[in-house]
Amino acid sequence: SKDYLKLNPGLAEEIEMAVRHQVMSGDVPLPVSGPAGDDDGEGAADDESFTTGRLEYPQYTRPPVFRGMAVPDVLVSGNHAEIAKWRLEQSIARTRARRPDL
Repeated sequence: SKDYLKLNPGLAEEIEMAVRHQVMSGDVPLPVSGPAGDDDGEGAADDESFTTGRLEYPQYTRPPVFRGMAVPDVLVSGNHAEIAKWRLEQSIARTRARRPDL
């Protein structure tokens, strides 16, 4: 199966009307330096599945233990290089397990 987004025709029409209103009223957002990220080229979308071609790594939040599932120690270690390595490994493993076609 392919990953894609389907819009409800009514929703698409509402979006189009909202965009037209913004253009006519002058409420068009201006581009800013480094959209979706910093000026150094490392944007927020760099780790997204549509950018990397892999599924994302697992996401965790507080509390550190929720319904018997604990946040991996590496994620609370503060070691950014090890965290990046863990995320890449998890992303590759998830993709192989769930979407071997990618």
